[in-house]
Amino acid sequence: MLKITLTVLAVLTVVMFTGMTLWTANYIGANNQLDSTFTVDGCRKAIDRMTEAEKTAHLQMTLYADTLFPLVYGSFLCGLLVLFKAPWGFYLLPAFTVVADYVENFCQWKALKDADGYLLLKVVMTDIKFAGLAIASAVVLVLFGRWWFCPSCR
Repeated sequence: MLKITLTVLAVLTVVMFTGMTLWTANYIGANNQLDSTFTVDGCRKAIDRMTEAEKTAHLQMTLYADTLFPLVYGSFLCGLLVLFKAPWGFYLLPAFTVVADYVENFCQWKALKDADGYLLLKVVMTDIKFAGLAIASAVVLVLFGRWWFCPSCR
């Protein structure tokens, strides 16, 4: 039963991430998404290309969807770390990633409101967010493999 639950949760997480990405690309424009822009110049160009409606849509996405999503993936990763009996230090990875995501959201909000002095911090937080998410996911996959193939490790 636990394996089925974990599989369902993983699928729902992927579906939510995919849906948020498609919604963003549809309403903001695929080239205007600040969440996956890794340079200050790229952020400025994306903001300059946006219409007022696209800026409003991006603000709404940042304030609503991207406020809930870090809680979802952070809780999900922490729950898996608990389930797979990770050492306590690994719990900091999803926690720092969620904090970086919220700081990034704040910087995006300020940048979309014509305060581009936060773009460098936004770019740094984007790098930290994606690196933290990748490392935390890799740790969970390794622990999942140990849990799956080593019944005595459960």
